[in-house]
This record gives sequence, structure tokens and C-alpha cells, in this order.
Amino acid sequence: MTASAPVVRQTRARTRILDAASKLFVEFGYAATSTRDIAQAVGIQQPSLYYHFAGKKQILTELLISTLGPSAQRAKELAEDPDRSAFARLEELVRFDVELLCSVPNNLGILYLLPEVNTDDYADSRVARDELRAAYCSFAEEAARASGRSVAPPEAMGELVYFLVESVILRRAAGGELPPEATASQVAHIVARMF
Repeated sequence: MTASAPVVRQTRARTRILDAASKLFVEFGYAATSTRDIAQAVGIQQPSLYYHFAGKKQILTELLISTLGPSAQRAKELAEDPDRSAFARLEELVRFDVELLCSVPNNLGILYLLPEVNTDDYADSRVARDELRAAYCSFAEEAARASGRSVAPPEAMGELVYFLVESVILRRAAGGELPPEATASQVAHIVARMF
């Protein structure tokens, strides 16, 4: 056995806990799911869960960040790319974000709609979400001003695009899985028509 075998086991255990928790949180809600429920779903004892996570709050925080982190990082990269137009940056962010929202297991994006996420306990995850939203607003406003023919005032375009992208979460909740690439193309096409 290699020295990294315990690390691999620990990573697998954490992944199994996060997967089970995400399913339970999405299906039954955060408040109705206990750490005992999560441990049972994974097939471990509750104290073993606490070896990996301090509690439900840490589990939910990690799940929220996992759904947002890649898109927020992509938005930062795009903001630093001077060779793309504002609309090209916006379109790339839309495609990236929609594909992510369509492919995350258990429709994790819906966790952002939980009432608990609006409490101070999850302020850090809301900061990342606000940064992503601000990137949408910046790219869209710049693109709207450049096109001169957007469907709404330039300062409102980012909000419209942001909520259109997030509608993928509700579409998944209403009807199951969405093909990531095809859905990203559909949303990007709608966004293009807005400008």
C-alpha cells in the first residue's frame, strides 16, 4: 500500500458523504436532513462523518462552493482577457455556467434556493455568488452599450442574463436532466437575441 492510500480513501469518503448529502438536501431539504441521515445513506457511523466534516453547515458550504467556484473562476479569467469583446466574454461565461449547472450531480444549483443559504452562516458562499453575478452584469452592460440595441437598459441586461442562466436549475428540477452542450447553445442563442 502506498503512502497516499489513506489520502485516497479519505477523499473517496468525503466524496461519498457530499454526494449523499446533496441528494438528501435536494430531495428533503436542509433542515429535514440530519447528519445521521447522511451517515446512514453513505453506510457509515455518524462519528465517522464528523471525522470528515464538522457538521451539516460545512457539508452544505462545500457543496455550494463546488457548484459556484468553477464559474466564478472562469468569469475572472474572462474579465482578464482583453482580446475578447464584452459579448464574447458574456457568451463564453453563459455557455460555461449553463454546462456546469446542467452537469452537476443532483441539480446542486438548487441548493442556492434554500432559505438557510440566506443566513449569515453562508455569507462566504454568497460572496462568490455575488461576484459571479457582478461579472454577468459587467459583461452584459458593456455588450449592451456596444450593441446599442439591447432589449432593456444596459444596466439591467446582466440581471436578465444571470437569471436566464439560473433558470436551468428550475428546468432541471421540473423535468430532470438537460443535455449540457445543447442547453448551453439554446441559452447562448437566447442571450444573443437579447443584444
